[in-house]
Amino acid sequence: MPVESRLWLRQEAANAGATHCHGLRRKRRRRGEPAVFPPQVPTLPPEQRAGAALPLMHRSAMTRTFTESETAILRIVQRDLPPSLTPYADIAAAAGVSEEAVLAFLSSLKEEGVIRRFGASVKHQKAGFTHNAMTAWKADEATAATAGPLAARHPAVSHCYYRPSTAPDWPYTLYTMIHGTSEAACREVIRELIASTPLKEYAVLRSIRELKKISMTYF
Repeated sequence: MPVESRLWLRQEAANAGATHCHGLRRKRRRRGEPAVFPPQVPTLPPEQRAGAALPLMHRSAMTRTFTESETAILRIVQRDLPPSLTPYADIAAAAGVSEEAVLAFLSSLKEEGVIRRFGASVKHQKAGFTHNAMTAWKADEATAATAGPLAARHPAVSHCYYRPSTAPDWPYTLYTMIHGTSEAACREVIRELIASTPLKEYAVLRSIRELKKISMTYF
């Protein structure tokens, strides 16, 4: 079932209360139909999440206090890495510390799970994958636990989220972002997911226009 008029905003905050507060402010300004704010439950599996060269801050890490030099390093690495043969030496020079200090600090954050990974972020439109379909599926918690990992393993699925919803007019809880070279290719992936998972009922949220897409800035 296609859904033609939806505006999606992904918001990140230090905690769920802050996210809800921002959402209420936005709803009061807008007026009209109540907004739905389903929380995101950890995605499945982790290796299928879209990656970028910036830190992913876990909730437990938000209480950590960073030194001035550590904050300087994080301000740099949350953006794109320097395009050189010695990116960590460049980061060190900009932050006023040694390259060894940068590597030791980033390695410790990775071990703690504060940074998930460093990786390349591919512009899929320029790579020929010009179509996408955010497909929302009807799935209870047990079905999502079974179907989520199966859907996430599909090579055309870049994101897989379980977002429980209590809204009576929105029964969909499992979301898969599907990419393809055409609308027909995206529909074929949906058929494959129906055939290979317990997922059956769904709604397709097509991207008409990308209004904004940036990485989260923490510092």
